[in-house]
Amino acid sequence: MFAGQLCITRSGWPAGSPTDSEIAAPFAVFGTPDRDGIARFDDVILYERRRFVTDCDRDEVLPRRCADTGAWVAFWGRVDNRAQLSTALGLTGLADGLSDAELVTRGWAKFGRELPARLIGDFALAVVDAPKRQVFLARDPMGVKPLYYRCEGGILAFASTASALKLPGLPLTPDPGWMARFLWSGLSYDPQTTAYQEIRKVPPGHWMWIDGEKPPSIARWHHWRDDQPNASKRDPAWVDAYRSVLEEAVRCRLPSDYPIGIESSGGIDSSTILAFAAKLRGTSDDRIHAYGFALSEHEPDFILATSQAWGVRHNYIWAGHTPPEEADFARTLATIGYPEEHGNATFHTPFYREAALHGVRTLFSGFGGDEVVTNPGAHALYEHANRREFGAMAASLPGNALTRPLRVAQHLLRPNYPAPYRSRFFKTWQERWSSCALSERAIEEYGIEDAYMETARFDAPYARVNDFILHHHLAK
Repeated sequence: MFAGQLCITRSGWPAGSPTDSEIAAPFAVFGTPDRDGIARFDDVILYERRRFVTDCDRDEVLPRRCADTGAWVAFWGRVDNRAQLSTALGLTGLADGLSDAELVTRGWAKFGRELPARLIGDFALAVVDAPKRQVFLARDPMGVKPLYYRCEGGILAFASTASALKLPGLPLTPDPGWMARFLWSGLSYDPQTTAYQEIRKVPPGHWMWIDGEKPPSIARWHHWRDDQPNASKRDPAWVDAYRSVLEEAVRCRLPSDYPIGIESSGGIDSSTILAFAAKLRGTSDDRIHAYGFALSEHEPDFILATSQAWGVRHNYIWAGHTPPEEADFARTLATIGYPEEHGNATFHTPFYREAALHGVRTLFSGFGGDEVVTNPGAHALYEHANRREFGAMAASLPGNALTRPLRVAQHLLRPNYPAPYRSRFFKTWQERWSSCALSERAIEEYGIEDAYMETARFDAPYARVNDFILHHHLAK
């Protein structure tokens, strides 16, 4: 994680130069770092701290300085294509002793602003060239690593948490529209805005460039691909390719000198991740811990059956759910810097506490699987119907030669996609709206009702599965 400040106009800080302890203080909620460091140059400060998952990185100097450009580099993340990047840097066979951060620093010297497009992994990156008053910020395509910034009063500040952007002499203004959306059904999430008018996010898959007193520029460096032909039948080659990519996604996140944690619900998504992790770590590995909520009668059976099948012996199951305590919300506020944008931040607090007790530093989750992998399968039937691929529809449905055609006919008689709204969602949303406690002025001023009903569209407006994933889920 990191935080930095730059006096763009060379006029100095409004309330004086922050001390090292003032820069580091907002990160105390994340625990004691294994290593941290701070770089100062005239009116520039860059602080970086790290909790390592492998001991090979412990000798790193934080932040790093690029020997070729003189720029300071802070990198929070993981490089999954080390071999490919090493080859591009002319380091084939020489990179084994280099950390991910060192490879990224060398990559900056060679590729500059083209560097993010050459990285595969979850990351937030900051590069500061103090003499030139230049700053480069970049974020991974999925936005796994947060990155915030504010630019006002001649000061550019950026950090991994919005808490580090509460600066002396520069007050923050709560955004009433954000708060109104937050208070009604969690509509506050946005890839760029936050609860404060002055603090913004670097959007996922984007970089930001600050060059002295020129206006900051933001550009998308990552573009999702949708260039494969439509499939009208199940192709084993695609199934194998997907399985291979999923396994690699788990594999590259597994290296750790500490126990591994996995959120396990007994469902398809988390069980798949648990199975891959256990398989890749080996059945003799006793350092995998599974955490789950049992919110229905049979969930403990599903959770334990998956763990037993793969030899995971450490299982922690909470029967029901205890509402978060005031201290949990306070910790969330200190961690993020403003109210959470998704309930898991406090809802899963029991997992985080237990994982910390077990020394876990990597926690896997199946969160997002429903939205991007599992649920859109039903939408594929409508895609086949729109292309009049009735044979493909039949092949996708359960049953036999007699019942499958009947199931196809049943689907064809239902409202087809695209449609204005998910009919079931729309009806439920209308019923819920009557309980909205916001004032009529707030509802009208911030367009709360329209924004809320917009979510009832869900996948209905999209004729293709990929359009739904790319333009609904990943666009956020």
